Amino acid sequence: MKKVLNVGGNSKAIPLPPEYAGWDHLLLDIDPKGNPDVVCDARELMTLPAAQFDAVYCSTIWSTTTVMTCPGW
Repeated sequence: MKKVLNVGGNSKAIPLPPEYAGWDHLLLDIDPKGNPDVVCDARELMTLPAAQFDAVYCSTIWSTTTVMTCPGW
């Protein structure tokens, strides 16, 4: 089964686009209170093991992230 990493999605109850129907939905969040599958700062994605996800979905993270917090982007 293909895996999609939902970065900063807050909750698995919030649906992903239909393109990801049937995919294994893993949630990444910096706040462990929401019980994400991966607890990590989105600016540190490169610390995760490579090639474990088929897609990375970032719908809300970019609206709250600035160039100041992501140098090099």
